Amino acid sequence: MSSLVVREERWGWEFGEPDNRVPAPFPEPPPGLATRPPAWPLRLAGQLKRATGRRDGLAKVAVGAAVLCPVSWIFALPVAALAPAGIVVGALWLGWGRPGWLRRRANARYARWLCDCAARDIRASEELAQWAARRSDYERNAQAASDPWSPLRPATTERVDVFGGTARSWAAMLRAMDSSLAGSGARLTVLDLSQDQVGRGLGNVLSAAGAPVAGFSLPEQMGAVNLLSGLSAEDIGVVVAEAIRAAEPDAAAAAVTMDATLIQHAAAALAEAPVTFARLHTALRAVLDPRAAGEDSLISRAEYAALSEWLNETVRKSAEPRLFRIIAAVGRIAALGGDASGVSVLVDDSSALRVVELSEREPDLTSELLRQVLFQILLHQVRRFGRTGGRRVIVVAGADTLRRAHIERLDQVARKNGIRLVLFFRHLRDDATKLIGGGEAVVFMRLGNTKEAEQAANFIGTEHRFVASQFTVSRGTNPPVSTSDGTTRAASGHDPVASGSQSSGSRNLDYGWLFSYRGPSADPSYGTQKSTSQQTGGSWEHQRAYDYTISPTMLQGLSPTAFILVDPRDPGSPRLGDCDPAILDSRRR
Repeated sequence: MSSLVVREERWGWEFGEPDNRVPAPFPEPPPGLATRPPAWPLRLAGQLKRATGRRDGLAKVAVGAAVLCPVSWIFALPVAALAPAGIVVGALWLGWGRPGWLRRRANARYARWLCDCAARDIRASEELAQWAARRSDYERNAQAASDPWSPLRPATTERVDVFGGTARSWAAMLRAMDSSLAGSGARLTVLDLSQDQVGRGLGNVLSAAGAPVAGFSLPEQMGAVNLLSGLSAEDIGVVVAEAIRAAEPDAAAAAVTMDATLIQHAAAALAEAPVTFARLHTALRAVLDPRAAGEDSLISRAEYAALSEWLNETVRKSAEPRLFRIIAAVGRIAALGGDASGVSVLVDDSSALRVVELSEREPDLTSELLRQVLFQILLHQVRRFGRTGGRRVIVVAGADTLRRAHIERLDQVARKNGIRLVLFFRHLRDDATKLIGGGEAVVFMRLGNTKEAEQAANFIGTEHRFVASQFTVSRGTNPPVSTSDGTTRAASGHDPVASGSQSSGSRNLDYGWLFSYRGPSADPSYGTQKSTSQQTGGSWEHQRAYDYTISPTMLQGLSPTAFILVDPRDPGSPRLGDCDPAILDSRRR
């Protein structure tokens, strides 16, 4: 999976007509050998051989001359003895001195030659490595030029909405998108509110590539975090009040201001230790009834005194209905746990990827409250991020459960702070239909519902057509399921010249890439072949290119990982793509 982590942003792959031409081989020949055998060893070896081969004769000459030396000294002048002595010295030098000198000379020259060889080999290795790199780049570019699958991404750098699909669809797109964004240097925060764990595998992909990641699954890991860490009393009032209102569709808008004020004052009184939901729950109970929480160990006497003196009896009585609802909601979150010294799950840090997912452990009411609290904390963090250095991407999976006003506020704050926002909607209905087109780019995955598919087709435009050819590739781990019927006509023989023909037609039900509904797989095909061999036979097959028009049926028939990208900044929009990681395996083959 490390091949998913690339430096180029990529949300999937777009299929085009493959280039079947065989690429030309790399035109540059490899560098030649830098080290060649020298000629001087042979020359020195011949000289040494000749020098040692004359030793016997020179030995006789030296012995004879040595005998003449004393004779010449005695019977002639002493000067006459110098001639035989010189002969002796010359014979000894030629027979024994010169071969030793030749050996030493050969050894010194050999040592210098080895040093020169080492230097030349180093240069040759560098040249060979550079040549290999150039050849690799050439072959990679040649392969990319003939590859029918090309990376696909939105042209926009702002908000992107994704509609439709399944948990598998989202997981595949997040894996392709987030890993490439992180590989290109962006910092990502993924808030998975879908309860489908669509972002669970992202950390493994990036951590295997050496990128720092962090992840939390709530409420299982509530004991290690403090959701309210880093929030002021005013922030806590707004976050909790907005979350309670979003979880209560019938709550009046005016009640949010009162709720936020009550929660803010209760949080402001907890000044001696970090605020947690458990301490906030106790403080609100003390506001409602000072006698009920007077001996609770979660708040100190000073904090209790500040809470009991805050509201008079008349104001407390008027606020009781809202206090009861707030205490009930905060109590549900407090029951999940939380550590006052724990970290904030959505705080900005040095992680390339931070995934926070909501599991299905708790009942729907508690999960809905926790979902809204997490989103409100994310909204607060996006406000706090500001225009810091580097690229940031916020991904919210399962945005169907969020209020339209809250999503639009998040979009507004993200645009202001230069943060890219990606929203995943399971369905195209209710508030999602009013949000479509509010961002820059829109991605449509499989929409099984007829009305939702019709809305998407109308948004894309039914005049658009796609041309796809030879795009169905069988997966090794998920073989296609097909039904076929056809006829074949053929003829062959053993004559010196024979001919054959074949025609066939079939209908496939294929769970491959891009489409998975029943349709014709190929036109009937015919062919003939002639040969001078003793036995012939064969067939010619033509693969048909299909035209697909945007329609509800087409959107309902998309394969789980296929999608249509609509981007007003892309002149080629709309585009048909697929985010299945198995495409990488087919490209390597």
